[in-house]
Amino acid sequence: MVDIVPLLLLQCVVGSAGGFLSGIPSSFVASSVGTATAIPHAFIEVSTPPHRISGRHLIHTRRLRMTPRDVSVPPSSPLPVTPMLFSSSSSSLDVKKDGFDSLVSGSDIRATFSPTWEEDPRTCGPGAAPVLTPALSYLLGKSLAAVLLDRSESGAAPDASACIGRDPRTHGELLARAMAAGLRDGGAERVCDTGIASTPAIFDFCRSGKVSCGIMITASHLPPDRNGFKIYTPDGLLGKEELNGMIDGVRVMYENSDTLIPEEWDEKGVETVDFMSDYIFTLENSLMKEIAKCTGADECEVDFFTPLQGTKVVVNAGNGSAGFFATKLAELGADITGSIGIDPDGRFPHGVPNPEDNEMVLRTTEACERERADLGIMFDTDGDRAGFVVAARDGSYEPLNRNRLIALLAVILNEDYPGCAVVTDSVTSEGLTDFLVEVAGVQHVRFKRGYSKVINRAKDLVADGVDAQMAIETSGHCAMAENAFMDDGTYTAVKIIGQLARIQKEFGAPSLLDGIMGLEEMDEVVEFRLPALDQSVTTAGGAFQEIYETMTDIIVGTQLFTEHGWDLDSDNMEGVRVRVGVDGAFFMIRPSLHDPLLSVQVEATNRGHAVGSIVTPLVELIERSNFVSKNLDYGKLVDYIG
Repeated sequence: MVDIVPLLLLQCVVGSAGGFLSGIPSSFVASSVGTATAIPHAFIEVSTPPHRISGRHLIHTRRLRMTPRDVSVPPSSPLPVTPMLFSSSSSSLDVKKDGFDSLVSGSDIRATFSPTWEEDPRTCGPGAAPVLTPALSYLLGKSLAAVLLDRSESGAAPDASACIGRDPRTHGELLARAMAAGLRDGGAERVCDTGIASTPAIFDFCRSGKVSCGIMITASHLPPDRNGFKIYTPDGLLGKEELNGMIDGVRVMYENSDTLIPEEWDEKGVETVDFMSDYIFTLENSLMKEIAKCTGADECEVDFFTPLQGTKVVVNAGNGSAGFFATKLAELGADITGSIGIDPDGRFPHGVPNPEDNEMVLRTTEACERERADLGIMFDTDGDRAGFVVAARDGSYEPLNRNRLIALLAVILNEDYPGCAVVTDSVTSEGLTDFLVEVAGVQHVRFKRGYSKVINRAKDLVADGVDAQMAIETSGHCAMAENAFMDDGTYTAVKIIGQLARIQKEFGAPSLLDGIMGLEEMDEVVEFRLPALDQSVTTAGGAFQEIYETMTDIIVGTQLFTEHGWDLDSDNMEGVRVRVGVDGAFFMIRPSLHDPLLSVQVEATNRGHAVGSIVTPLVELIERSNFVSKNLDYGKLVDYIG
């Protein structure tokens, strides 16, 4: 062990140590590679000599057979401790304290990965993303262990056990090993690693009693250089209070000069397990139950060996964690010819998978057209979101996502839970509300963006006696009460496949789109993302506040609303939402949850309507404010007007 405190975030190392450590010449810094030397008022952590890291990762099949996989980190090689420098002056500490809070993004921890602390223009400067190193992962694990021990001692959990999974990102294994070492050294009673996994599987490990805590290492759809942690207990995501307590624990260790950091991450005391097989088996059982449901009949015949025989499904897992779903469908008889990216590959050759991405939708659509598939399924990197491509009656293929997906799932759920409530995020369409209430016969509760927010809102409604059966975002995040409100893209796919199988058996070859024929949709649907010019979240928030105040000003606001037929949605829970006319058109402006920008969602009957009644007056409104026009890049709105 080396008696040092690691620098954890946001500090950018400049040219020489002397230039970085104010008033301390570089001769004081390091004596040799692989050693650490005490420095007055500063600390240094130096890596072992650089070497190529290579080795194997164990992929576990359902039969517990372990197959070697070629990756870049061998169990036999010590992982180098990340080199870092920092000053212990109060001004430097203030920078770090600000940085700790920026690690938390909603209910997750997210940051840019860096194996070293060398200067990196992507992670330095105003508004830059926080940096995630193996050393930070270790101390996060150590602090999490303290949280788990507190839960165990208070009776909130049976023990202080944890399991780690990850998506295929190339640096995920390194972070997993550092996290496991931190948990172990922090006193966790049991630490296990299940390798590549999906996020919902990690939650399932907790709710099924395998462990008291699950840690998923993923950055979802964010670029490959990002990574982070989603932390679960049997009740769901780790609560905000405990998450903040965990970050505070890291901050305390950072400030404590007696904190020890290992020179290498070993795997002693860390179990290698195959919990994914159990989760996949649970999904299989759920799929069987869905297929066995019959429309308009008391009983139906089901081939429980190959119930999907004759069904063609294209799965696009984007080389993320959810490729196992295609393999399971094939075992159940489905023809998965043409499926894309079902083998995990952290290089993401087709881009980081995101069911909202137009290129992923197009690639999946083209594969469905080639194979004449019945259904296309798209998953994000960690398997907690899904989108679909479905066949229309005329033989063409169309996306089933956003409002359409919410509508169809509501129809499916209403068959089992008549009159139930559906909680959505804030950007759903006016037409969706009409469909849910008047056609599907369910209650619509529009809430806020953020998958944990809609889930918690649904749970609160259940606690108040409301039959809330689904919490869903237009992004594809979906959690159902019958599945313990687990945010699970693969379970969403189970529901859609079950519906497809039922209507195929009942009606021959209908389209899934038939179930949402009453959904009114706008022809022009577009989102504009307007970044703050200085890449500052504070600036973006200030720009939104200026726009909101201008819109609600008694003189300016009244003129705008009267002239363009605007009607402020007083029931909206975040940002500002305005109905335009009476045909279902609307726009919504809100600050992004994670990025320094404003999102402007526009839905209108056609482009001319959007330009004339929404976008043009919005540009005029922006240009009324000197602050907004000088600090917000609204060029996309101007370009849209033409």
